[in-house]
Amino acid sequence: MFVKKLDKNQSKVMQFVKTFASSDKSRPTLETVHFNTEYMVACDGFKLVAVDKPDDLKDLSGNFKTSKVKAGENYLELDEQDCNYPEYNNILPCLDEEKFIPSAKIGINPAFLADIAKFADPNKGIVITAYDKDTPIEVSGFIKQDRHDDPKRFYALIMPMKISNTDVFEPGK
Repeated sequence: MFVKKLDKNQSKVMQFVKTFASSDKSRPTLETVHFNTEYMVACDGFKLVAVDKPDDLKDLSGNFKTSKVKAGENYLELDEQDCNYPEYNNILPCLDEEKFIPSAKIGINPAFLADIAKFADPNKGIVITAYDKDTPIEVSGFIKQDRHDDPKRFYALIMPMKISNTDVFEPGK
């Protein structure tokens, strides 16, 4: 068991990463957070996140189950697990620019996307369409409702933000 006192920002980072780890007991490997030499990776089989490791966790590597990192609590408990983390590098488009050619990298305010997503029907998903870095992105889908006999479609635009390429994190770069 590894226990580390974290500052408030490090605690927020760990809360964020932990939300991407699986809670499915039948997939114990995905219940862990993977620490490699540069970043922490968590995946639940549907979404994946990679985050820069805090400086005082730079020497930590392996797969760890984390205790619940609650807001306001600044202690991190990690229990190392003997498992092989999935080869996530094979699906990260930013690591294979010959295979995956981005049409545009667009900065958006995450709160704007969240405003839209919280009303979207999670069973039907949303479609995000991007054209170029200076054009609004389109978001479309169905509004979640109690009754499914009359689904209501929606279409929204989110204006792009100017974000420097140096501010963007891409694992392996």
